[in-house]
Amino acid sequence: MIRLLRFNKKEETNTAGTAEQMAADNLEKYTQMIQEFLKEHRPDAAHEYTDTGKLRQWRVPVGKKTMFINLSVEPDDERLGLISVSACMMRLPSPPLLPFYRHLLEANCQFPGAAFGICENEVWASSSRCIQGLNPPAIKEMWNSMVTINNHVVPTLLDEFQFGAIPR
Repeated sequence: MIRLLRFNKKEETNTAGTAEQMAADNLEKYTQMIQEFLKEHRPDAAHEYTDTGKLRQWRVPVGKKTMFINLSVEPDDERLGLISVSACMMRLPSPPLLPFYRHLLEANCQFPGAAFGICENEVWASSSRCIQGLNPPAIKEMWNSMVTINNHVVPTLLDEFQFGAIPR
């Protein structure tokens, strides 16, 4: 059986409305997933939550640092969303910086899906992925990679390059 499909302006509008609704539904689903993760894994942490419409952000204190969880979904395509877990780990050391940068690049290879970056005079670590197929174990893996970086890589960098961490 062959089925012919006809499109008109009204159907296109309905399709766009449906895509936007699917994106909103996915945003709600993933928001709920993150909030359940935080209740389970950080029940005593008083976190801040911000919703700007396109971006939802959680600021979660972890020791002297703040971890950020960002969630966004493109309204035109619910599959084009992104989740990231990030934190400012330390200030840049004094020059020479080449050995320090090399160490960061080597550390990037140790954590698939996570990376170090420089923003102004701060070193950030971030783990990001597309939201398509996102599930609680994936959120936990992203979170744990940031905790591991904070607990193991950062102290090594602080010792090796002899400078202080910054509380965030």
